Amino acid sequence: MAPSVNLSDDIAELSRCVAQLFRLLITVPAGTIEGPAAAAGLSVAQAVQFTSGMVVLPPRQSITFANAILERSRASHASHMTLLRQPRLNPDPAEATIEGCQAAVDKLNEDYPAWTIALPAGHKSIGAEKPPRLVWRAVRDDEMFADCHAGTVWELRSKLDDAEAALERDARKIADYNSGRGVRGTRVR
Repeated sequence: MAPSVNLSDDIAELSRCVAQLFRLLITVPAGTIEGPAAAAGLSVAQAVQFTSGMVVLPPRQSITFANAILERSRASHASHMTLLRQPRLNPDPAEATIEGCQAAVDKLNEDYPAWTIALPAGHKSIGAEKPPRLVWRAVRDDEMFADCHAGTVWELRSKLDDAEAALERDARKIADYNSGRGVRGTRVR
């Protein structure tokens, strides 16, 4: 005679296994665990202990907690995408006309001579019915840095400032190494 199978035990074990796999894969940002914990009937401390692997929850409670976390993540992603899809209400004057874009390009090329910056992709749609989606691009002439892409002049300027600062730090490190300050061994020439 075949051994009897208790499906409720199998379902409980499967639920526990799924909850543990979920726990291994999830990282919950600080301050976002309260709502899902309350939905599952957990205290914040219990939820933190579960996500760190210190506590094994009953099957239904762990699945409820996992679903609440996933639902919060889905809602957060949808909210973020809504923000990304909205056009900017007050575009930069440099991006409102082709002449403004050209002036911004000239200023950027003057401020960053090691980079080549052209009119942004999408500049032909300026003045059309829908607000344009411009993509600004800067290419370093000596290929020492990856191309920079940005949605606004300000963002591109910020990225170029960061890239130039990183290149300066690297140059200082190489100069320190070549001068022998605090370094033993051969120098790079």
